[in-house]
Amino acid sequence: MRPRDGVREKAHYGIYGPSGNILRQGTATDERYVGWAVSASLDWNPNRFGFFGLVYTHAFAGAFIEKTGPSEDIDFVEVTFRVRFWPVRLMPSRTGSN
Repeated sequence: MRPRDGVREKAHYGIYGPSGNILRQGTATDERYVGWAVSASLDWNPNRFGFFGLVYTHAFAGAFIEKTGPSEDIDFVEVTFRVRFWPVRLMPSRTGSN
């Protein structure tokens, strides 16, 4: 598990989504504390071709989030399954006569 803090570097900075869209305007308050989150992860490699990952994160709303709109704590769950296909090395053909 690892805790993470979130603080806006400057009071006018907003909060943006992954695509760059604004989620919270930075001009609504001078509060800089966004919140903090705790994550736990589990990775499993059943063999050399497969990977399974599970991540759970709980995010706690800080003063900036509380003063700029809905401010419930939120949970995230990520599930990853990956299969790796190795290139097949073909054996050289055997040519010759019997």
